[in-house]
Amino acid sequence: MKIGRNTLGALLLTLVVLATAACGGGDACNAFKSAVSGASGYSVRKSEHEDFDAEVNFAGGNKTGQVKLLQSCKDRTEVTITARPK
Repeated sequence: MKIGRNTLGALLLTLVVLATAACGGGDACNAFKSAVSGASGYSVRKSEHEDFDAEVNFAGGNKTGQVKLLQSCKDRTEVTITARPK
């Protein structure tokens, strides 16, 4: 968890989660896009997928964030999820 301040001086907490997924980057990207789109009040703002990495930017629940995916080998993808208050 990271702590910062917004322009008005209020404290902001940013949550960062690190994990791995036992699948390729494309499968993981599609799964996260589907999960965000299916969550009530959340939406995908932008997504891009390249050969070995992908990003899914989202907003909802009074937060914005990004799911960053990096395929480290054929069947393993590193996942970094960052969520911060709007």
